[in-house]
Amino acid sequence: MQTWEQAFQSRTDLTRYGDNALGLFALALRFGLDDLDTVAADSLTDGSDDKKCDIIYIDPDEGHAVLAQCYYSTRTRSSAPANKASDLNTAVT
Repeated sequence: MQTWEQAFQSRTDLTRYGDNALGLFALALRFGLDDLDTVAADSLTDGSDDKKCDIIYIDPDEGHAVLAQCYYSTRTRSSAPANKASDLNTAVT
């Protein structure tokens, strides 16, 4: 298991976010975020009417915007389903 996977698995506080947990973890790593509950409250859009986008994270101070379509599989796969990329394309449009 790679180091990031071990670190992710140790974050039991993120399990309540299901498939979006890995996306939140990636945001924390990339942007040095500590309070992921607040980030989740502000950024998670996942739901029946999410318009194919699970996370929208905006940091106006740093000029960053992240749109994410999250997918997590408990089975080893070589890639995510092809529709995930087209879903993200739909979200950006």
